[in-house]
Amino acid sequence: MKKSVLALALMSATAGVAQADGSLELYVILDDSIAHIEHSLPTSDVHTFGFNSYNVPGQDQGSRWAVVSGAEQMSRYGLQGNETFSNGFSAFAKLEGAINTASGEIANNGRSVLNNANDLTTISSASSINGQAFSRAQYVGVGAPLFGSIELGRTIAFSTEQISEFDPLHASGLYSPIGYSGTIGGGLGITENGRLDNSVRYEDKIGDVSFGVQYKFGQTDSSEAADVGTALEGMVGYRRGPLSLELAGSETRNTPALSYKLFTNDVGLRVSDSSGFMLGGKYDLTSSAGLYAGVEHTDQTVPSSSNNWSTQITSYYNMPIAGLVTAKAFDPSWGAAPITVFWVGADYQFTPAFSVNVGYYNVNNGGNNHNDQYTIQQFAILPDYKFSQHFDVYAGLMIAHYSGPYLTQFLPITIASGNVLYGIGVRARLSKAFPF
Repeated sequence: MKKSVLALALMSATAGVAQADGSLELYVILDDSIAHIEHSLPTSDVHTFGFNSYNVPGQDQGSRWAVVSGAEQMSRYGLQGNETFSNGFSAFAKLEGAINTASGEIANNGRSVLNNANDLTTISSASSINGQAFSRAQYVGVGAPLFGSIELGRTIAFSTEQISEFDPLHASGLYSPIGYSGTIGGGLGITENGRLDNSVRYEDKIGDVSFGVQYKFGQTDSSEAADVGTALEGMVGYRRGPLSLELAGSETRNTPALSYKLFTNDVGLRVSDSSGFMLGGKYDLTSSAGLYAGVEHTDQTVPSSSNNWSTQITSYYNMPIAGLVTAKAFDPSWGAAPITVFWVGADYQFTPAFSVNVGYYNVNNGGNNHNDQYTIQQFAILPDYKFSQHFDVYAGLMIAHYSGPYLTQFLPITIASGNVLYGIGVRARLSKAFPF
């Protein structure tokens, strides 16, 4: 009897595999534009984007023209596959990396910061994109109709995916601050947490409600910054008819974040705990017009562990750190570092080929004793014309205004109170699917 049951189970499994339906897709997105910015350091060959449209500009940062990468969408390459079996179960996998198409280099934002440790020579900002061959995603997963799906590997944070859907400029690298910065656009306070190594992600959907949870396993005794720290993120969403809503929240412990302070060349790893939430929404007025809105709040505080980080952490995504760059805990005397962001926007499809997206963003860095308060208000518009499903051209305009004590604490140095960035670009989206 037992042999019969085993034989039947093996036959069922074999039949399911035999009737599997799957595909493998190779794809690239190449986005290059000619852009001008009023105040900026020179471009970086290894940064994901050519200009820094988010940070407050410093002294002697003049106007610049350049060919820049990823203005509308981060340039990338990838391979993804999926297979659905006759019993409804499925398996899937994804590998995706980022490139700077202006230079041909694999994107490495951490290197752009470390290159500026002794002197601010190019634009730089930290990120979860730090020279890995597959920096954007690297996971394998399985799914079932009744139980949802589970992914293992380097998974994408729910809040990062939320930005692509609910940002009116859909995570534009140059014209949207929440598209540019993982701190306020996916990392929920820590940009390195926009994508999570050593993580597991579960999600499911029941009717109009989706939900999920994601956890990064930390190695608190590791000398590699990418391994240290844990992260827990949850998501719940509602989508019905024209309305879409999604809320993500996170708690992290002992997370190293690479940063620098303007004018002081104070580059270092700040190890901290953080918490945050992001709520995004979209309402389709018609098949051609949509409204967007969102709010995010994050806090950084002292780390849970009292490790001697300056001697323990010696590497940042396999890049040695030394000299001016040291790891140290978020100082309790600084106080909490809150950031609140809200945005509104709209899109309109004038014709099947021509569309326009507009957005307003307000970023309020609440500041503390270490980093004084500032506010960035940014307006952006992004018209796009599609020649085909593979090629389109676009133009962009970003106008930013800065205010707050941060702009005056370095007197007599003068910091610009505003910035303007504009450009035109072309994007290619190429893919080839192979059924199996």
